[in-house]
Amino acid sequence: MEILYYSSQGPMTALLQLALNRLGFDAGAEDGIFGDRTLRAVKAFQGSRALEQSGVVWPGTWEELLPFLYTQGVFSTIPYSSEVLKINLEGLKLQYPGAKSEIIGASVLGEPIHMVKVGNRSNKVMFNASHHANEWITTPLLVKLLFDLLSAQARGGELYGVNIGELLEIVGLDCIMMVNPDGVDLVTGEVRKDSAIYNRALGLNTPGTPFPDGWKANIKGVDLNLNYPAGWDRARELKYAAGYTSPGPRDYVGPYPLSEPETEAMVRQTEAGNYLLTVSLHTQGQVIFWTFEDIMPPRAREIGLAMERASGYALDVPGEFSSYAGYKDWFLLNYNRPGYTPECGRGVNPLPIEQFDEIYAHVAPMLVAAMLEITR
Repeated sequence: MEILYYSSQGPMTALLQLALNRLGFDAGAEDGIFGDRTLRAVKAFQGSRALEQSGVVWPGTWEELLPFLYTQGVFSTIPYSSEVLKINLEGLKLQYPGAKSEIIGASVLGEPIHMVKVGNRSNKVMFNASHHANEWITTPLLVKLLFDLLSAQARGGELYGVNIGELLEIVGLDCIMMVNPDGVDLVTGEVRKDSAIYNRALGLNTPGTPFPDGWKANIKGVDLNLNYPAGWDRARELKYAAGYTSPGPRDYVGPYPLSEPETEAMVRQTEAGNYLLTVSLHTQGQVIFWTFEDIMPPRAREIGLAMERASGYALDVPGEFSSYAGYKDWFLLNYNRPGYTPECGRGVNPLPIEQFDEIYAHVAPMLVAAMLEITR
């Protein structure tokens, strides 16, 4: 666990403030900045637990905080880094032992790419999030969906008119939680501004692109959703013509298809998973992309229309500039099974976390509808 102290900044500081506030120790705004008010709250908490009141959040202080954090459900009010995800996943597994997790690969910097599995192991669908760094809000959307599904299953209840216990007996769900953890950590502030990693990425940034907010790529500057072997040569032609010819914050396709460990991990898992359907969560636009070239798998439009009705997001086809080398494109090309890319929410990426509840209200029923429709 990260050691935090006066002047620390980032998602883990925001999570610390969240925990202290919910426990009744006034840490002030959950803004990720460790200032005077947070310092007083840390010392007060340490005193209440017979710890040295140093004001430094050492492992011993985290050990006192974590059991509480594990009970809090999804952290949907703070920037959502890979470290925040790990704590949420541990809480999910403790509350719902039926949720199994594994690591399907690692990022460029060695961060694990986590997958959570629930339900039937024979008929499976896969949802994934955070291919793009500044679309990190899609990860807590998946985390909340898992909490809600497992809670409904445990109490024998329904979500959106669907009996979840019965659904999970028929269909299994694999969730790849954060495809691009390094990029997410850069955008959310987990990567320190005085680090070599931060400054290497800053050196790749392009003029006019806000940094790090405009960063979509992995930490090497490869756009992961342009790195799949599905019209990759055409994607390269289009992106090169637009000036995206080298590593940078967005739209660089990489030196060759599957050049990145993150996309390699996605392909390996998909090949092993034998999925009936996949959904790749992105932001923004409130549409659902569902085709690649002229490939329209059986029932893909029917299922897509059910997702449209559930979410209010319209089925759509992307323009040519964004029509190649994505994960959905590769899945459709190789499996001829339904694959979707919902563009969640509306605005400028990264979408503000204040939009979380509104976005979830559209996305969750859409994902449940996709699971239900694949069973029909």
